[in-house]
Amino acid sequence: MSINKLSQCSGASYHIISALCSDPCRAVITDILQRLASALGISATKLIEDVSDEQWSRETGKGD
Repeated sequence: MSINKLSQCSGASYHIISALCSDPCRAVITDILQRLASALGISATKLIEDVSDEQWSRETGKGD
């Protein structure tokens, strides 16, 4: 599904979805996750990945 179609189906901003695609570690509110999951026909938990603190620091460039 394209970002544009997902935006239309979920009601989430195209820019927010695009930013999440570019930076999967970006902070996002649960309401947006739920709307995206509903539009995709999946559980919101499928959109969340549990990563270690070390991996998160490496991927985001943010230290403790």
